[in-house]
Amino acid sequence: MTGPEKRHIGLGAYLLYTINFTTLVSGPIQRYDEFAQDQFAREPIVLGAANGWLANGADDSRLLQGQRAGHDLQAMQQDALTQMSQPLPLNLKLFSAFRLVIIYPFFLYANFSGYIDIVIALARLMRVRLPENFDRPFSASSFLDFWNRWHITLSTWIKTYVYNPLLIALMRRITAVSMQPVLGVFCFFVAFFLIGVWHGRTSEFVIFGVLQGGGISINKIWQLALTGGLGRKGYKALAQNPVYIAFGRGLTFSWFAFTLFWFWPIGSKSMRSSPR
Repeated sequence: MTGPEKRHIGLGAYLLYTINFTTLVSGPIQRYDEFAQDQFAREPIVLGAANGWLANGADDSRLLQGQRAGHDLQAMQQDALTQMSQPLPLNLKLFSAFRLVIIYPFFLYANFSGYIDIVIALARLMRVRLPENFDRPFSASSFLDFWNRWHITLSTWIKTYVYNPLLIALMRRITAVSMQPVLGVFCFFVAFFLIGVWHGRTSEFVIFGVLQGGGISINKIWQLALTGGLGRKGYKALAQNPVYIAFGRGLTFSWFAFTLFWFWPIGSKSMRSSPR
């Protein structure tokens, strides 16, 4: 069986892909085959679609990143951090921590998704179609589902180039069927730990990676345990239960917010140096 057919990539196409300013800074990450398929399809520029993306990005930015709202959120975060460092009653400190738990994840989402919407619109005006990067992440009912909705292109890239090759390599060495779930959980941890350290090289990002990988691994173990105990049909029915979904959404948001605790000491800079 022959390998995939090689094709010549011209200098112009190569430079256009590698130095595309719309994806150079913070994504979305686009594989070359997808880029080439969309970029060279010679489809007309759709101003209406681009304007729609710009409106979405502008709305997100005005909501939490705009001049006044963004300043207010930064002031609220700094005020809460200051209160937590002062000798105040425990109930006030807990309230300050609660404010941070709620504010920070939504700020990151509005900041990053608004930026991505604007980038997608600008690329569309240049006849470059970029992939979606967010899909209502805070409606996810599990941490696995969350990373299928948050920074989609990064998690997809990690799964393709880290998770899948690592799992295949381990399964070739360890052929016992009973070990396959264990190998899968281990590969999930490695892949999503790398997502954490991909964002930065400081200790905060290492802890962030451990918590991301740990959350994914625990979620996968929980799914395997429920599937083994209830069967596939039983687990599917449970996963569609509204109470179970609501509990899963709350737990998922709480865990993601917890993984961001380690960025609070950075203060107001953490609002700008967000873990994307």
